Amino acid sequence: MFTLVSRGQTSTRNLFQLLFSSHKYFLNECINLDYQKKTEFLCENGQIMYSQSLKNNEYICFQNKNLLSLRYIIYLRKQPKLLFSVEDETQIMYACWGLNYLSNNDDGQQYFSIKPAVVQKLTLLLNSQNESLIIPALKTIGNILTGNDVQKAKVLNTGVLKPFEMLLSQNYSEVIQREVCWSFSNIVAGTLAQVNQILKNDSLLKALFRQFQQGDSKIFKEMSYFLSNLINYTDLKIIDQFLTQYDCFQKISTMLDTEDEAIRRIILEGILEFSKKKQKFNHIKSKLMQNFRYISN
Repeated sequence: MFTLVSRGQTSTRNLFQLLFSSHKYFLNECINLDYQKKTEFLCENGQIMYSQSLKNNEYICFQNKNLLSLRYIIYLRKQPKLLFSVEDETQIMYACWGLNYLSNNDDGQQYFSIKPAVVQKLTLLLNSQNESLIIPALKTIGNILTGNDVQKAKVLNTGVLKPFEMLLSQNYSEVIQREVCWSFSNIVAGTLAQVNQILKNDSLLKALFRQFQQGDSKIFKEMSYFLSNLINYTDLKIIDQFLTQYDCFQKISTMLDTEDEAIRRIILEGILEFSKKKQKFNHIKSKLMQNFRYISN
């Protein structure tokens, strides 16, 4: 089975390493502090803003007393309603990056529980025309979807699939479309009811597979996770019908021809799992036929 990870995002550890490499003072003062104390210390002694480069999806960290991102992390811990109490888009953006940071912990511990009302607010922000708001909101939603089935349900209950389809159908940046595809790959690792919310939505799936036609390797990678997770976590009968209906065998063949070794590996793991399920099904079918003939005789 695949381990779902917050790929393409800066981990807590890497964030601190980037900062410490430039600021020895922080290293000396923070080295022995735990996660929460470290975060509080950084907020008191220097504001840190990490912003996304749309070109390479990396983060840049720098010290600036006028930027509020990590201060919002502390505020959001204590008062999640902060996201509802401001109208300035810049402040909302920093709040969303704070939520993204809190929901993306590399050590797997749950430091911060995002309330349903906040998740609903994040979903509403996906309808914005401002990509600077959409991106951190979308990344935070994606982080939550890497969680357990309850956390996935918290997101799906906001009606997030409708704005997802809109983001795929309109002319948004490749970063946004890739993040939506990544979110889908995590949803199909959920319960059957959660998976069916995607598989029974024909217009959504058509919007998803239109991204495949772009031929972008980063989109291919998210598609490979989507198909492989679907095969791993879903019943064989459902998989068979889906793969045939949406011509997925041709898409799988195309991805196997890419030069990206990671994409080929993910797809091959999915094919192997599909083959195992087929063999198991055929074995059970053979046993049933033998028993039937035995009873008939």
